[in-house]
Amino acid sequence: MHYRLMPQSYRRRFAGMAVGKRRDLTVVSPIASGMIERMVFEFEGKPAPDSMVQQPIEGALLAVSDQDAYATLLMNGPEGIAAIDAMVQRIVAALSSTFEMREAVRNIYYSPVHSDPEKPKAPALPNGWMPCHRISLEAKPKRRWVRTWLDGDDFIGFDGAIVMGRIFRIAALSEGDREKWLWLLAHAPAQIKLDHPSCGWEETARQAAVRVENCYEKILRSIHRDAYDTLQKQGKR
Repeated sequence: MHYRLMPQSYRRRFAGMAVGKRRDLTVVSPIASGMIERMVFEFEGKPAPDSMVQQPIEGALLAVSDQDAYATLLMNGPEGIAAIDAMVQRIVAALSSTFEMREAVRNIYYSPVHSDPEKPKAPALPNGWMPCHRISLEAKPKRRWVRTWLDGDDFIGFDGAIVMGRIFRIAALSEGDREKWLWLLAHAPAQIKLDHPSCGWEETARQAAVRVENCYEKILRSIHRDAYDTLQKQGKR
């Protein structure tokens, strides 16, 4: 079901930062959508709509316990492999009771509007971002970052007195992931709809800090744009 191919940011949000801590279940829907985009399902001999297939997948994902969800992050260890396999088997069981699954792969680049296939997009980076959004190794944060604790790999970024976000490493992760720097944005204003993830990972602390700053700056631009539009509607601009 391609769960291992989901973006790291999706898997991190689904699993949480610890057992039962900071799980973001709003990511269940995009995970379910991604899991079926290369599969074909039939219902009563006809192709089933994606929305119909997605419902039992979402139900199976929501039924995963906090402990099993967090274990899925340990993808290279026996506990993580077992947790992912158990989750996939639960999803397959939920689908098999209603649909017939065929081992066919969709041509995801074909567009019914055009006679010629669309050109494939560049593959995403391992952390889920597109190559054009890569953070350079030479990039440096511009704002103030201070340690969360007296020691340890954990920092909070500030814009003046405003908390932008946090970067940190988790030693409990699998060997391939524990060196990665995780990042989290502080909560954006409720009226701002983010068009980018609110958490993820980078290879270095500097890259993670710059990522937080870039996302924070996009939020500021959105706030200013919304304020400008409001003033225009009121005839004050």
